[in-house]
Amino acid sequence: MMISIKHFPQHFIEKWQRIADLLAVNLGLPAALILKVNQDVMEVMISSHSENNPYHVGDKEQWSGLYCQEVIQTQKELLVPNALKSARWKNNPDLKRGMIAYYGLPINYPDGKPFGTICVLDNVEKHFSDVQKMLLHQFKNVVELDIALIHSLEITTETTDADLIHQLMNQNKQLKLEHEALRKSNERNKLAMKASNDGFIDWDIEKDTFNISASMKRLLGYADHEFADEYARLEQMIHQDDKKAFSEHVELLLQNVTERFDLVVRMHHKNGHFCWIQARWIALRDPQGKSLRIAGSHTDITKLKEDAQVLKASEEKIRVLAENASDSVLLLEGDTMTYASQRFCDYFGIKQEEACHITIPLLLSKVHPDDVPHYVQEMQRSQEQQKERYSVTFRMLNPEGNYDWIQNNVTATYDHSGKPIRRIIQARDITDTISLEHELNQSMQKYRLYNDLCG
Repeated sequence: MMISIKHFPQHFIEKWQRIADLLAVNLGLPAALILKVNQDVMEVMISSHSENNPYHVGDKEQWSGLYCQEVIQTQKELLVPNALKSARWKNNPDLKRGMIAYYGLPINYPDGKPFGTICVLDNVEKHFSDVQKMLLHQFKNVVELDIALIHSLEITTETTDADLIHQLMNQNKQLKLEHEALRKSNERNKLAMKASNDGFIDWDIEKDTFNISASMKRLLGYADHEFADEYARLEQMIHQDDKKAFSEHVELLLQNVTERFDLVVRMHHKNGHFCWIQARWIALRDPQGKSLRIAGSHTDITKLKEDAQVLKASEEKIRVLAENASDSVLLLEGDTMTYASQRFCDYFGIKQEEACHITIPLLLSKVHPDDVPHYVQEMQRSQEQQKERYSVTFRMLNPEGNYDWIQNNVTATYDHSGKPIRRIIQARDITDTISLEHELNQSMQKYRLYNDLCG
């Protein structure tokens, strides 16, 4: 929130006026000013009551070429002992007022946005001493503190000293309550971190401190005192093949290129083996996007990796058996087909890499219309009962446009809600068997009829 000059409380204006008057008297100068910037216009807000001061409250000037423009844009102090000796300032409007010497500092709002400047000017060449500069710095801090106070307490021109004291007391009380709430929250977080199996890091970039939680050290087999709280020590534990990628991700955080990363790396355990660690880091930034702090969590996923390897080996065995089996074999993860044997693909007239595009509705479209209700009912009943093994018989359209009798033998696993998470389907063509049974039934009927006639 930017504050217009007319909305500043009078007692602050009077205080700043005394500051300007003190500067002019102590430094022996004709002009001490506090100016406020509004886009590209500088307005005199405070002007010292000193002799030969050419500036008046309310004076406005386009800032192009002004000393104050340089101060605000660079956010640095500016010292000009004699502008007449520098071609850089030949078009400075202040020269028209005879002000050839200048020393000024930027004044900012609490969020860092420019408010204006505090400066002193002279009509003769002047070299400012360190003590004089320090005095101006002190007054700059006073003004910025007042601006922050006005912002935080929403002070207006009607605010009295009693109101100000009352607001400060209320704010102090609120800050104490917030501090206590924050302290309790930190205690809960620390307890949660101690109870957690995950490890954590906290990197305060501004203070250059790097903390590693005791739980992180335990993940790698170390006691708290055995492992130094240093980034270099943590990086040292990463597998050589993973270190480059990890370091690059961290550097992108530090350079404000990315806000977070999620990376799996191997880290050396004290016992000599490597752990698979999932590292999730996130950067906390200031309004300008600069990283101030980095927090990271680390989860040991070694068991998941080992299980995945076992599963991969199991799936490979299934594929080998499937490709050598006389039946078609399908593998469904949820409702998605992740594998189909070559025999099945040949039956559907597709390539194996296209099998993942086959859906349950597409499979049902190939089932004989008279068998669809029975097929769906049997599948639903088996899933509701969470049967690990079941079979369904139906007719399916083959590439030649005829129907074959198919028997699906299903092996299924389910999640905690009863939803199938994996199904291995062994599809067997039993058309010849059904035909033989049909022929056998016809022969038996003829035999019975013959016996009845002869009987």
